[in-house]
Amino acid sequence: VEAGSGSGGFTCFIANIVKKVHSFDIKQENIDLTKENCKNLKIKNVVFKKESIYNTKISVSNADFDIT
Repeated sequence: VEAGSGSGGFTCFIANIVKKVHSFDIKQENIDLTKENCKNLKIKNVVFKKESIYNTKISVSNADFDIT
């Protein structure tokens, strides 16, 4: 689970490490930019959600990120 997709740099980085990324952002332009960057890098394991993680209970369960 990632909060704030921005330009997608971190999203694309972690998408190459984990099975699936759930990327939350409140700005559609950030989501669109990150989607385009993922498309250009042939990354297909990112799910985008236009939601604030502060104002809502996130709609993802059983999330885990461990790179040990």
